[in-house]
Amino acid sequence: MKILTNLIRFAEKSKGLQTKDKIKLLLFLKKVKPNTEILLKVGPKNLGEKYLLEKLLKQNKVLFSVSNPKSYEEVKKIKGDKVMWEIKGTYYSYDIFRSKKDKEKFRHYLDLLDKGKYNQGDKIAGEHYGYPKCCLTRFVKEKSTTSEDYVKTEDVVTLPKRQRMLKTAKHFLSEYKIENKPCRFDIVVVTLNVDKDEMIRHHKHAFKP
Repeated sequence: MKILTNLIRFAEKSKGLQTKDKIKLLLFLKKVKPNTEILLKVGPKNLGEKYLLEKLLKQNKVLFSVSNPKSYEEVKKIKGDKVMWEIKGTYYSYDIFRSKKDKEKFRHYLDLLDKGKYNQGDKIAGEHYGYPKCCLTRFVKEKSTTSEDYVKTEDVVTLPKRQRMLKTAKHFLSEYKIENKPCRFDIVVVTLNVDKDEMIRHHKHAFKP
């Protein structure tokens, strides 16, 4: 019990986990979610966190797999129309499983993606991560539209989604003091069809701030 408490405390206080990843890990530890995926950023201020996280997961007999390290960048400076980026550290993706059966199902999901069977894969992913059954069909249809019989693909970018993207963009522009810089939102639609070649449509200036 003490070891689990330490893992919960790690999730709460970690400098390398973003808020959404802390919540995902805590929901898994509280057995609200069956499986989860989190990203851990490692930089000069938290060099020991990768070792500590994996140690605590192993002590609690939690099954997981971890990706190879990848670098991440942050905006260093904006000069005119140029944005200068700086490598700040590395990040690791952790897939965390409730059981061996869940881990095997996740491998099957990855195999389906490799074979281009996205609809089947998305259904397994939805179940794997605990999507409610009432939302699962909608999730798969929106995420992997293979024809436009269900809905015109552009319509998936609904008004609430556009509003969330606009809000995020405005925050970014304000954070880096570039509110007066030109900004545009495009929609790129790729429609896959079993009998035909893929169709690509690019809508420039699809919506405005």
